[in-house]
Formats: sequence, structure tokens, C-alpha cells
Amino acid sequence: CMRPHENEARTMLRLAGQDLEILRLILDAPQIEIHGLCFHAQQCVEKALKAMLAMRGAVYQRTHNLATLADTLADLGLKTPVDAEILLRLNPCAVNFRYDDMEIPTFSRQEVMTIARTILDWANAEAAASREG
Repeated sequence: CMRPHENEARTMLRLAGQDLEILRLILDAPQIEIHGLCFHAQQCVEKALKAMLAMRGAVYQRTHNLATLADTLADLGLKTPVDAEILLRLNPCAVNFRYDDMEIPTFSRQEVMTIARTILDWANAEAAASREG
């Protein structure tokens, strides 16, 4: 029988996978600007980090702050494969950009994809290991 937090973790990972898939589909679309990519990367990373917290039965704040989520995981002995400083640069992407003049992080399209994929691959591997162990 699956414990409630395992169910939540699994759901979060599935949703993070959806964000990564959207990101993959729009990555090379010239009409999609970088902040559109950043939004889906941020969402993917946020859900993957929250899945890891849920997997550990941790109560986490309802926050979009990726560095805060990573710090909470570090306190639980789980270090993310992407530096908190890089995650912090994705934070402004949590809300979809409504104005062109908003500060956007300086990421290339490929960097955004790499960050999201690295975090999600790591989270999926951690979840699999925890199910086996």
C-alpha cells in the first residue's frame, strides 16, 4: 500500500515530467521567448523538489522559491545536483511574464533545458531508489 506522501511525490514527479515535455516541445520554437521556456523549467524544478520533500514526509512551505526548497532538502541530507545559486536565478520565472520589461534571468535556451532535465532525472532516480530500499 502506498503511503500518502509517496502518492503526492509520484503525482508531483508526473507533473514535473509534463513541464519538461512542454519545454522540450517549445525549446527550439523561435516564436517562444526565453521567459516562456524559463517558466516551464521553473515549474518542472519546483515540482521535482517538492516531490523529494513529499517523499521524505517533510512539510514544505507553499513557496516558489527554489533555493528555499533546495535548502530544506539539504537540511534533510539530500543535496540537489544543481547549485542553489543557479536555482535562485530561476525564481523570477515562477510567475508567467506579463510585461516585456521584467527582469529575466540570463540563461540560454539549452541551459534552461539542462537545469530542468538534471533536476528531474535526479528526482526520478531518488524516488526509484527509495521505492527499492
